[in-house]
Amino acid sequence: MPRYHRRVTPWALDAVRFFRRQGFFARATETDEELAERIHRETIREWGELPRMPDAVSRDMYALWRDPDRIWCQDLEVAGPGERAYEGILREWERISRGVLRIGRVAEHWSPSYAARIEFEVVSDSAATLLTFDHRGGDYLDTAITGLLNQAIGASGLRVEVAGCGGFDGNYVLVLRADERRELELRGWRFLW
Repeated sequence: MPRYHRRVTPWALDAVRFFRRQGFFARATETDEELAERIHRETIREWGELPRMPDAVSRDMYALWRDPDRIWCQDLEVAGPGERAYEGILREWERISRGVLRIGRVAEHWSPSYAARIEFEVVSDSAATLLTFDHRGGDYLDTAITGLLNQAIGASGLRVEVAGCGGFDGNYVLVLRADERRELELRGWRFLW
């Protein structure tokens, strides 16, 4: 009997099979069972035990942490003067954008009250469009900036989506087609916008 059958858990295997059909885990060379075993093992190593996963969405999110090419997950409380958090986040979202988002210059102008004006370029083959986003204050990244990104990449058929579900509050960002979002919603995912 193959080694993976001793350790593979249904939650991980279900997530791997579902998300591979959606185009996730594209660089993983393992079989579904081997990848599920690795996800299970790495989850336990990271948390010290298998965390409480009350629903399918929570289980999905634990699995998707292992696909940095398609999903972004980070604490949102990282913004502030001198942190260059928006520049970092825009570059990371470019990485998961499936090639439709290209970020040029980014400038952050912060006030002492933690309000900021974020100016950034979205670059296409023919031009760079300068966009401006007003961070209203606080030390969190405001994921409403995705509205501007979605206007810029609208013709691609993809959208930058922010998941706010499974006990996680808007910390998951994915770039999806409308049909992919619907499939996730049927699975129990909720999106902020």
